[in-house]
Amino acid sequence: MKWTDSPLGAALHDDGGKLIAKVRPLGAGGASAQWCNGMRWDVSDQLKNVGEQASRWFATVPAAKREIEAALAAKA
Repeated sequence: MKWTDSPLGAALHDDGGKLIAKVRPLGAGGASAQWCNGMRWDVSDQLKNVGEQASRWFATVPAAKREIEAALAAKA
């Protein structure tokens, strides 16, 4: 897997080039991490009426990238 960083955020691709996840900084602060491979985030701690969704808020882009990597390692 490889991260590609740009001023607009970051994208994680697998070794075959398929997009796994995207992270983008938000204008209001923090960062949004979005799965592009069908995985879902548990967001029940952030939103009371929603259990899982494809995107999740994080305080920083590096924090989002770490959590994506941790989720993928836990799945493996």
